[in-house]
Amino acid sequence: MIRVFACFILCAALCLAQSSAGGGAIQGTVKDALGAAIPRAKLSILHLETGRVTTTETNAEGYFSTPSLAIGKYKVRVEAAGMKTWEGDLVLETARIAEISPVLVPGQVNETITVTDAAPLVTTTDATDGSTLDAQRIGELPINGRELNTLLADVTPGVEEVIDVNGGIRTGGLMVYSTNYVQDGAASNNREFGGSMNIQGLESIGEVRIETSTSSAKYSHPASVIVTTKGGGNQLKMSVYETVRNNAFGVARARQDVFYDGRPYKTPKLIRNEFGGSVGGPVLLPSFGLNGRRIYNGRNRTFFFFSREGLELRQGLTREFTTPTAAMRQGDFSGLFDSQGRKITLYDPLTTTKITTSSGRVVSSRLPFIDNKIPSQRQSALSKRIWGITPLPTDIANPLVTSNLKVVVPTNGYPNTSNNPTTVRLDHRVSPQDSFFIKFNGGSRAAHFIGTGSSTGAPTANQEANMTYLIMDALTGSFSWTHIFSPRFFVETSGNRTGQTTKTVTGPKDKDWAAELGLPNPRGEIGWPAILNVGFMSYVEGDNRRMLRTLVTNAEQNYTYIRGTHNIQFGWRYHKEKQTLLPDQGNISGTAYFNSLATAVESSTSGSATNPATQPQTGHDAANFYLGYAARLDVGLKRGFMRVVERNYGLYIQDSYKVNSRLTLTPGLRWDINPGFVEENDLINAFDLESHSLMFPRPMDHYFKLGATTPQVAAVYQRVGVKFKSAQELGRSPQIFQDNLFDFGPRMGFAYKLWEGRKTIVIRGGYGLYLSPIPMRTLLAQFSSLPPFRATFSYNPNSAAQSPDSIGNYLLRNVPTVIAGENSRDVIDLNNPTAIGRGVAVRGMGKLPSMQVHEWNIAFEKQLKPTTVVRLRYNGKHGVKADQLNEINPAPNDYIWYTTTGLPTPTGEYASVARRPYDREAYTEVRILEKTGYINTATFSAEIERRFSKGLGFQVFHNMTNAFRLAGNSFRDGIGNTPAAFLPGAVPTEYAALNRFLNYARDTATPKHRTRWNWNYDLPVGRGKRFGKSFSKSVNNILGGWKLSGTGTIVSTWFALPTNNWGEIGNFEVYGRNKYPILDCRATPTTATDPRDERCFQGYLYFNGYISKRLINSRNAAGLRNGVFGLPADYQPALKPVNPWPEGGLPGQPGSNDWDTNVVYIRLQNGSNQRVSVDTNLHPWRNQFRLGPFNWLTDASLLKFFQITERIRFRLNVDVFNVTNNQGLTVPASDGIVTLQNSYSGFGFRPRQVQVAARLEW
Repeated sequence: MIRVFACFILCAALCLAQSSAGGGAIQGTVKDALGAAIPRAKLSILHLETGRVTTTETNAEGYFSTPSLAIGKYKVRVEAAGMKTWEGDLVLETARIAEISPVLVPGQVNETITVTDAAPLVTTTDATDGSTLDAQRIGELPINGRELNTLLADVTPGVEEVIDVNGGIRTGGLMVYSTNYVQDGAASNNREFGGSMNIQGLESIGEVRIETSTSSAKYSHPASVIVTTKGGGNQLKMSVYETVRNNAFGVARARQDVFYDGRPYKTPKLIRNEFGGSVGGPVLLPSFGLNGRRIYNGRNRTFFFFSREGLELRQGLTREFTTPTAAMRQGDFSGLFDSQGRKITLYDPLTTTKITTSSGRVVSSRLPFIDNKIPSQRQSALSKRIWGITPLPTDIANPLVTSNLKVVVPTNGYPNTSNNPTTVRLDHRVSPQDSFFIKFNGGSRAAHFIGTGSSTGAPTANQEANMTYLIMDALTGSFSWTHIFSPRFFVETSGNRTGQTTKTVTGPKDKDWAAELGLPNPRGEIGWPAILNVGFMSYVEGDNRRMLRTLVTNAEQNYTYIRGTHNIQFGWRYHKEKQTLLPDQGNISGTAYFNSLATAVESSTSGSATNPATQPQTGHDAANFYLGYAARLDVGLKRGFMRVVERNYGLYIQDSYKVNSRLTLTPGLRWDINPGFVEENDLINAFDLESHSLMFPRPMDHYFKLGATTPQVAAVYQRVGVKFKSAQELGRSPQIFQDNLFDFGPRMGFAYKLWEGRKTIVIRGGYGLYLSPIPMRTLLAQFSSLPPFRATFSYNPNSAAQSPDSIGNYLLRNVPTVIAGENSRDVIDLNNPTAIGRGVAVRGMGKLPSMQVHEWNIAFEKQLKPTTVVRLRYNGKHGVKADQLNEINPAPNDYIWYTTTGLPTPTGEYASVARRPYDREAYTEVRILEKTGYINTATFSAEIERRFSKGLGFQVFHNMTNAFRLAGNSFRDGIGNTPAAFLPGAVPTEYAALNRFLNYARDTATPKHRTRWNWNYDLPVGRGKRFGKSFSKSVNNILGGWKLSGTGTIVSTWFALPTNNWGEIGNFEVYGRNKYPILDCRATPTTATDPRDERCFQGYLYFNGYISKRLINSRNAAGLRNGVFGLPADYQPALKPVNPWPEGGLPGQPGSNDWDTNVVYIRLQNGSNQRVSVDTNLHPWRNQFRLGPFNWLTDASLLKFFQITERIRFRLNVDVFNVTNNQGLTVPASDGIVTLQNSYSGFGFRPRQVQVAARLEW
């Protein structure tokens, strides 16, 4: 009956499946005292937790190896005729091979030799570089947030946690998507971004193994995180826990948590509750009298484990924004002064007239608003509504110069979160030859936080704008069956299935906000419209609305065959992913831009009749917004769902060949067969360079019938020159994604013991070639705006292509007729053929071979004591065929255009395309996704580790890493380019040389220096210890038995050399901290008169960046400090602007509008002077970085177990994160100043927090 029940469970699991099992193996060679191998020795291997016994025997060479076994403590018994029995204890860890070397001596079998710690700490069997986290460190180290990724980074050399809402780690400088997460064999990767997803809570994790270099051929990724779930044992065990963190106690403020006018600032909100529990033990089931028993007793055979955890977190960090002052919201812009104290004058667009200059040029003229005050009756309904839900300033600072609003907000790195991971596992031993487990885990994770865009403003009153809501759901079912054919041949069969969904929305309410605000939205799309260029903070959807549903199916078999001293593993894997993707919707409800120039005045001395320019220091976007005069209004046809199917077939063979007692070789080979991705409806494209056309697998009629687009939309694009061709029309293959059918990954490693005995030093090294898959968003996000499946329709009178007189900057020269929110709702006609202007940005797929990562490593390990080991490592990585977008149609910027041609910028319908080198008919950007990027990393590390013994365990390691990267992050950085974007002769013309010249740079997200430490110490206080030996029982229960554990780090930072100025270059001098303490008062308003309004912040001059002479020791008209004080007397900036502020110069003097700028005037062929900022796109200090300040912190935990009864105990923790409240130093800004206005927040650093945790176990 029980076997039938087990088969039923297995079949059910097969219907839900996804990947392989966790666990480890035991191997070794049995010899006699003279070193001769003992064949056919009998081994009995007892798992102490479950009572399970695994038997095997040695072969002719005395060698043995087990199939995959559960982690935990084991007792190994070895018997042979005429020999004393050998017994040894060992701890088996996740994904590790524990090697033992039993030596039998003559005697009776009933005589026993016992050995403790039979397996050495050093690795003697393979070249893989990895670390194992045991249950004690997982349970007792202070982990800030109970996040697995945090723990991995704390204890693993070469690993850096990615601090964002998605979660993940980077190993050895590789991108986050290069790490594969495996939970009991089931892949647990975030397929949208890379990184982790559906990770079990720490309550359910027994051990974690992380492999960072040269894994065996069983794995295809360059780095793997292998999680093993706890299992039940012969004893019923239960636990419940609760942790509490609250800003009411023990939480320190950051430096920026202060109001500068002296008002009290409330500590940012932090309410964190983690709670949950687990239960595990033998399965006891009623059997209704079958086999003469009423109860099925699963001891030694069938076990269960269940855990449920919860997290509720509400938190925030202080962030600063610029927002309109209360006066501006009433139309009073009299305080509109720039950072140089110059007034910006506003002009009334309703007074626009035409005048003729002495040179005969006709320009527009306007009258200024008196004292920069706009009558309140002129305020648009839109700005009144938006500014009505915008927080008021919290400081008097000038928002044109610095931030004037402080708000506590959740962020992408520190979001408000709700999480509820659940895990259930069943293990069953069918027979001595067969065992299996099934497991389900899943949960929901909901987070919301401020949007990640650089221009995102503060959350509005009811979170209508600037907030992101991210919802993740996942469920995994997995199984694994192990069958032993013989002591020399066994197999593990596993399968699993995962469903996961990530959904990004904005705001707590889904509604048609555009209709409510009076903005265009003819398709009635749901969501917040983007309101941009309003002078201060923007109002956007926090992030692009999107969704990804992933269904992953995985099956594999892993065989082990023992022949001589060869431990040969081989197997196959089938992996399928079906992705249902709603791509980035991108301002789905429309966009309004207010950089319209409506309150500026046209210059009569610069620009030309066909290229009108503004007079400096006139007009402001906030005034344009106040009046409702938008430069541009957009609406769009948004893209629908894409359905992508990905398959992988893998074969591998891996040998662990024990050549002799000192040398083990580990050759291997993996063959991955990766057919090209398939989009079920062929809704993807390439770009055909020869015909300048977008190439689709099917004719356009196919897409019209699907409803993916319409003939009318396609016709609008075709009117402006965009070409749509089918693969058949072009004589091309309809397959967009190429097949990669021959991805071979060779592996080779060795482990060698230099000497035997106490002097033993193990040298391990290896090489491997691995594959790194590309995340779905990285792959497909840039195609979300692809015509004709998506279209943007515009009202844009300032564009020469849509201007009524075909000359740009129309609203600078004419009276605006459209007021956003009042008569703008129907301003865009979707049937107007000019609503899509000439100049369309397109993307295309190039060749996409699999990204390959070459890894090599060498390590020296020496076991100093039975519990202590020291390691020296070197790891190298070379990733090739990384993803990169390559721009083939760049336009030179204005400075390069004027310099090289002497012509005005083109106007009219073709204005946006006329400067392009590849296509001047239809397209602006033409970017092709290819695999031309690469990554190089070298890491050196030194480590000493003591496994917990006699009350002490610790680990200390230091990494020195040099990480460089060319692209590898898709649309986010490293865009390839052509020489056309630069001055003639300035860059290489050969593509590979140009790409390296422009984009190969240090990866500053990977620190050069990182030291970490962790420890676990039983305090020597209490009965039987150094102090308190005579404590009474009651006193000992309170004061005795406390443990102290902790973690800590020292980390370096990088800062970029400044590239914001283009003038004289001098000596670059780094002073570091403390040499030149300064006082930075630049935030003091120009108009301030009260000493209480001074805004001064301490800091350091870290290097000699540019600080204007206008600001050195300066004071405003009232004598208040408004500059920088404490600079050295001989201060000379390393880099100046083209027009540095002259000694004694004052605002308002002739030429002062150009001081502290890079502006030059270029004489064009038509005799006009063109005002433009110098920018060659090739700054001499680009891609150059220096080491910045080092920062450190340490976390500690004081904990004690209170033994209530023999089987019940209570644990109390007090965790303190950043014990010393070290606020650190930020990296220097481009002016060279390290400010003490803000705390350092990189790499997860935060001010001190205190957490209390309680746990009951029985």
